Amino acid sequence: MNAYYTAQELADLGLQLLPKTKMGVFKKAKKENWLSRPRTGRGGGLEYAFNSLPKAVQDEITTKHLMAQVKGDAPTQRVSGSEKALIATERDVADLTDKDRTTADSRLLMALLVTRYAMGEVDYTDGHISLNSMYVRAVSFRPASSADVVSDTAKIIVSENTQSYNYIVNLPHPSTVSVQYRSQGKWYRLTQGSQTHGSINLNPQTGTLSITCSELPDIGSAIVIYWGSSATFIKRADLVPSVKSVIRLPTTPDPSSITLSWSGGSATVNAQGVISGDVTGRYSDSVLTLDSAITGVTVGYNTGDKISQNHPTPARDLQGNVSIDIGDFVAGTLQLTYPVTVEGYDEIALGAVISTSGRKGRNITQSGDGSHGTYGAGTVFITLTDDGKGNLIDSHGKTVGKITGGKAIFNPDTTVSIPKAKYGKDKIGEKVYSQTETELTWNNITYATKTYQDIYRTSFAGFDYVPAGATLASNAVITASYYDTHPATAKSEPVAVSTSIKFVINTGELIIPSSVRFVMNGKSYFDKDGSIYTNLNTATGQADKIGSIDYSTGELILSDPIGAVSVQSLTTSVSAGRTDSISFITPSAPIRPSSLTISATTLDGKKISATANAKGEFDSEYILGLVDVEYGLASVKFGKWVNADGHESESWYNADAVVDGQIFKPAHVFSSSITYSTVAYSYLPVDSTTIRIDTVRLPQDGRVPIFRRGDTILITNSLKQTLGSAHKAGQTIQLDRTDLDRLCITDSTGKAVNAELWDYDLEAGSITWTSPLDLSDYALPLFATCTWEERNRIHSVDIDGTLTLIFPTKRDYPLEDTYVASVLIGGNLQVRASVPFTQRNWTNVWQDTRIGDEPLNRLNVKDYPIVLTDDGAIDEKWLIKFTSSSQFELYGQTLGFVLKTDTLQDLAPINPSTKKPYFTIPKQAFGADTPWSVQEVVRFNTWGTLLPVWVICAVQPSADNPKGSDGYTQVLFGDTTEI
Repeated sequence: MNAYYTAQELADLGLQLLPKTKMGVFKKAKKENWLSRPRTGRGGGLEYAFNSLPKAVQDEITTKHLMAQVKGDAPTQRVSGSEKALIATERDVADLTDKDRTTADSRLLMALLVTRYAMGEVDYTDGHISLNSMYVRAVSFRPASSADVVSDTAKIIVSENTQSYNYIVNLPHPSTVSVQYRSQGKWYRLTQGSQTHGSINLNPQTGTLSITCSELPDIGSAIVIYWGSSATFIKRADLVPSVKSVIRLPTTPDPSSITLSWSGGSATVNAQGVISGDVTGRYSDSVLTLDSAITGVTVGYNTGDKISQNHPTPARDLQGNVSIDIGDFVAGTLQLTYPVTVEGYDEIALGAVISTSGRKGRNITQSGDGSHGTYGAGTVFITLTDDGKGNLIDSHGKTVGKITGGKAIFNPDTTVSIPKAKYGKDKIGEKVYSQTETELTWNNITYATKTYQDIYRTSFAGFDYVPAGATLASNAVITASYYDTHPATAKSEPVAVSTSIKFVINTGELIIPSSVRFVMNGKSYFDKDGSIYTNLNTATGQADKIGSIDYSTGELILSDPIGAVSVQSLTTSVSAGRTDSISFITPSAPIRPSSLTISATTLDGKKISATANAKGEFDSEYILGLVDVEYGLASVKFGKWVNADGHESESWYNADAVVDGQIFKPAHVFSSSITYSTVAYSYLPVDSTTIRIDTVRLPQDGRVPIFRRGDTILITNSLKQTLGSAHKAGQTIQLDRTDLDRLCITDSTGKAVNAELWDYDLEAGSITWTSPLDLSDYALPLFATCTWEERNRIHSVDIDGTLTLIFPTKRDYPLEDTYVASVLIGGNLQVRASVPFTQRNWTNVWQDTRIGDEPLNRLNVKDYPIVLTDDGAIDEKWLIKFTSSSQFELYGQTLGFVLKTDTLQDLAPINPSTKKPYFTIPKQAFGADTPWSVQEVVRFNTWGTLLPVWVICAVQPSADNPKGSDGYTQVLFGDTTEI
């Protein structure tokens, strides 16, 4: 197989998908814009890259090539001694003798058989298998986790010195890698294992990445490298979860009043929260946790209003204990909640919310009864309950204090295990640190002495867990809630029984979405986007939604009954990617309005989504933002607007961000869960033969923007006023507008009235007829066009056509008949001529410097300069060629032969367009008796003040026939107030 094919070679292959003639292939390649290059060697022409051919054509060529290898006979080749290597053919395999089989090249034979009898393909990330055979009886696999992370990035600038097919770079801690490069204006992506547009090879031990591009990257572009690291991910499939049946009550009742009843059984709860009867378990904080499964449960209980107390910054005794005076309360109903600060907490390194007892804390605000306490990053909440026996226990059942005489006495401090980040330094290059002024000379070559300095990148390498003390936070408020008497309001209601599977993960860890898979009661379960599924249909990919998962607490709630759980896959991360905003560019643009949909999963497993409206705005409950459909650029924030009052102590609160009493409250989502879908437009190429202009520099969609950021524009509004038919010399007419910028008088046919017939006052808005006055050449009545206009510059351009200006307009313009026009700036236009030079003979090269030796003769333009006028001079290269000592011919590079004259008169060739000379060279400049030689030439250039403008009328295609007239006004602004 070849990397490039000529049109003739493709035609000779006899492919079903291509024409059978050279011209037919050439036309198809031109129409489909195949990637080509000039053919090397003799013959010229083009050859086409195999990778740019249609995919079906590539497959047909590959198949044809492999079949030729399999079916083609090849001569034997001696390998060593008497052994021979044979290329086995399909028809010969069955007929090989034992001797032939032992001397055949088994490696080539195996390669051919594998190529011919490959079973199919596997997509490891999506878990999708495509098989060619119908005889597969069973498939076994090993579950794994695949996590999407925000990539680290690097780039290699492609310049004249670095342009190459191959690149090598060292990456810090790479796991998976992809590369993008641009060739001939098109971006190509390389992934590990891909061979289409090049290849990449990663050595995970050394971090060395080798990049091979199939085409040379464009100079001025970059090789962009993306890689992810597994340093932040932890395998937790060895965790043994607690599996319980749970009943969540809508309120917090008196524990001793709770009863459970169902068909075939009943149970009660005592003051210590112990469940006994036909089912066992414990009660705490409105949750009944059962050791076995039951269904059809009715719960009875007594409830009432709990007492709540706040105890700010209680004092400690000599043993470090605090004492909270509660008073009388019903045993088993007391609950204490307070914050502790983790020592050595590093928010940047940790990047995750520390969680204890299911309560999260980061810049947390606790409030109650009007008192507030604000706690910073690294704060966690501890919850203690009384066991009904005078003991205070934590969420793990450990006794940490006691209750005596209505007082709670306990040590609020504890110890937790927190992750600490590890970092490494990797050399990524070097730079010139200093350069001495002295130089080193060796072998007649001078060198500057330079000192180089290594450049390092600090890269994240993972976490180590270390013990850390957690002490009562400063300005802490301990909240106590309890019943002071047994509540008397009795309730009875049926409740749902769910299965709770709780993974106890380390402090600061979060479960990675789509990493959970386990077996319970013989059924397989897995998570996706915050939900738990089972009964997967491998043929359709559909499954039954059976519950939910909280990735931050590690708890799963299922509707299936409990059973023994065998964990097959579970991955956690300390720094699970999270964000409250995102900006991105779609792979293709422009996109269709109202087609972009964004979805994400919040940290508590909630799925949120939004679709942009026709204006490109996202405006849903939790997603706000904007998309520029022209360029596919989207910016989105996750969260919602809430009343600012009551949120002043939140970490995200900013008084400057309050708008009409509202403030935006962010909602963090998993970065890896953010997805989007959209519809992009693609355009057929513009046919240059149809529009009769070169389309190389036109945009792909054929639309050329007339307004861009920074452009100068003209805002104009004209009022046409009837002046009537009665006019006399010296008459002054007051116009309907004052403070005018431009004024024009026309007759009823549109013919402009000679400006010498009238004077004007733009500020006063009036005209005065001159004396004498003769309007006989004009068709009455006359009209005055009074124009307001001003120039401005564009600050930004919106897709809806809104232009934001850099500075305010000087007046208010009426909406009707006000236009915005683009301005073509010509710059400083001034006629000029170069200094003439003399050459011994004409070499047919229009070079701006002398070729050959300098003759003695020259034009004396110092004393007799070349004269140019605005209405005569043009941009041209001129040649004076002498035919005798006094006669010469004048040529222009673009005009050709102009005239033949002599040195006895001024040289002043006439511009036929303006009847003015292109230039004038006084005869004295040639000299009175200068002996000019035959074939001597004088070369010089001139530049005029012409500003060519190409005016095109563009008409939008429509099924309706055009009606009315169309036109435009072209205005010239110069340095003077009058032209």
